[in-house]
Amino acid sequence: AMEHAPLEPWPPASMEALRSDGVVLISDMLSTTTVSGLRLHLESKLGAALDGVASGAAEEGDYFVKVLCRKERHDLKLTYEPVVVKAIAEALQVLGPFIRGALECADPLLTDVGGIRSTEGAP
Repeated sequence: AMEHAPLEPWPPASMEALRSDGVVLISDMLSTTTVSGLRLHLESKLGAALDGVASGAAEEGDYFVKVLCRKERHDLKLTYEPVVVKAIAEALQVLGPFIRGALECADPLLTDVGGIRSTEGAP
């Protein structure tokens, strides 16, 4: 999907914020339709994963990356299913230049994808 992302450089202030703070907020990256579809998909996957672990049919490591507080926060392992790929492709339209600038690389490779879900009160 990076091959379809725009090549324009990211504003330097945002790159400075990432390097100094380790995080930046990028608003309006995904359409509301994409967000809704992705959320439904991830909530469904999370429910199925929690049920699988609770029933003993699967181990936590089959679905989750270890996180500090399992009850309020879940780091769900994802695969490149169509709804996930669509969201990544849409996000890369905004993030492509930022990723290239942060990594100082013209053709970065996405090797892993996941979804972190935190509920209110999570540490």
